[in-house]
Order: sequence, then C-alpha cells, then structure tokens
Amino acid sequence: KLLSRYKIREALDIYKREGNIVIATDKLESRDRLIKDYVDEFLKQSAHLNKDNLVATGDSLICTYSNEEAAKLNREVRSLLKEAGVIKGREHKLQVGGKYLELAPGGQIVFTRNFNRLGNSGIYIGEVGTIMKISEPDELGHAKIAVTVNKANGREEGIIIDTAKYRQGNLFDYGYA
Repeated sequence: KLLSRYKIREALDIYKREGNIVIATDKLESRDRLIKDYVDEFLKQSAHLNKDNLVATGDSLICTYSNEEAAKLNREVRSLLKEAGVIKGREHKLQVGGKYLELAPGGQIVFTRNFNRLGNSGIYIGEVGTIMKISEPDELGHAKIAVTVNKANGREEGIIIDTAKYRQGNLFDYGYA
C-alpha cells in the first residue's frame, strides 16, 4: 500500500526490517547472493507442490538492467536448477524464433510476444510457462514443445508450440530473469 501511495522510504524500511533488502559490499557478492536466494526460494516452493508443473513457483523474478545481464543470470539459475533436479531429462538445442535455446522438461520460459491464436484464449507477453515435454528436434533444431502456461488470469493452460511455424522474431526466453 505504501508504494502505491508513493511512500517509497517507508515501504523500503519495511522491506529492510523484514530482511528483504540486503546491501552488499560489491557487485559480485550481490549477484551471487541474488542467485542463491532465488534458487533457494524456488526449491523451497517447489518442494511443496509435488508436481512437474512448477509455474506456481513463479511469484519470484529476478529483475535486471539489461538483456545481456538477464541472459547471464538465466544461465546461472538454470545450471543450479539442473543440479537440483528441477530441470530434468535430455536437453535439446532448439531454434526458437531465430535464436537457439537449450531446453528441457521442467524449464521455465516467459513469452516475449503475443500469440493470439495459440491455446484457448491466446498467449500474451509476460505469461510464464513450464516445459513439460519436447519432441525430438528435426535437423534444423525445430521441435514441438508441450508447455503449461500460467495465464494472467491465474488459470493454467496446456499448449503445444511448433517452433518450425515461428521462424521470425522472438517467441520466448528463459523465464527466471
């Protein structure tokens, strides 16, 4: 409520008192702690779910100032989640809208464009999904990806993305940062 009334100082004081704001002495220390805290919270939340679709853990997100930094953070978070067994099975290097991403079941993605005709009610920028299954890729790196999407309205919807149909533009990216 304080933030909505532009009482930033009071809101930040509450966050700091609750231990949600930590001031690090250098960038590397801050970055390492951010990744560790994010992964620890992700694992804690996912332990209670006992299911493969972990989009319900998606109430945490790492915000950063550049796409380059987001890519680095996503790589590090994915590596730790693979070690923890959240991202499992064989990873596939897939062509996704003009770039390659390494994807596996359990991975989290965020949609970076609207897909008005995909699923029952369309898929929209910023919606997050969990990869459930990936078909064997063809020689160009295209595959069909089964994703459970956490819709903006709070519902979950299963969709299939055929990456061969989307050769231009950004489709989605890793969904942690």
